[in-house]
Amino acid sequence: MKKEIEIALSEEQKRLDELFFQLGDVLDVKASIILVVISFLGAISGQVLLISDLHHFIKGVQVVAVLSLAVGLVLTVWSLWPRVFDAPRDTAEWLAYLQELEKHFADKADAAELVAKDFFQDMAQRRQERITKNRTLTTAKSNLNDWAIRATVVAASAEALSLIWLAFWHLLR
Repeated sequence: MKKEIEIALSEEQKRLDELFFQLGDVLDVKASIILVVISFLGAISGQVLLISDLHHFIKGVQVVAVLSLAVGLVLTVWSLWPRVFDAPRDTAEWLAYLQELEKHFADKADAAELVAKDFFQDMAQRRQERITKNRTLTTAKSNLNDWAIRATVVAASAEALSLIWLAFWHLLR
């Protein structure tokens, strides 16, 4: 039963390792989409602010929109800032390490068992270190994206309010 649990845990660790490594790319795609939305909303703000007889209320709403867009932009760029995610070792590196272990335990009677034990322990330890590091990186990216989306939603709401106001203002003139 213990061996089955160890195998199940090892498989789960492999899935987590792959998940957190790939999640960084997914979060970058989301951040890129946020940048597109920020650009679009910024273009709307620019056009609204060009109106010469803009009501003071709408100017205030546009200030909120522009500040929210600026916050969203900074957070999104920060999220996209390059980070180094750890990837598994190359097969050649593992084979070289295996040879080192074989040389180290060459004079032992149970060398094969010792080599296998150390090898698998080191693999598991390095995988856990990668998972921890990549989880930390993806959590940070995710939080930045979350706050960037919140700021963008505030800006989009301000833009919608401005556009509704302007639509009625022009209709009622």
